Amino acid sequence: KSKKEEEEEEEEEEEEEEEEEEEEEEEEEEEEQQQQQQQQQQQQQQEEL
Repeated sequence: KSKKEEEEEEEEEEEEEEEEEEEEEEEEEEEEQQQQQQQQQQQQQQEEL
């Protein structure tokens, strides 16, 4: 393997890792939003009672 090939492979791996991290962050944000919505709904129900 040439040095250039190795460097290109490393770059590809880094890009893949970054994409995975971004996906994980998006999932966490979605979960947080859902939890907030649930809390808001619960508050509304309590106010109505």
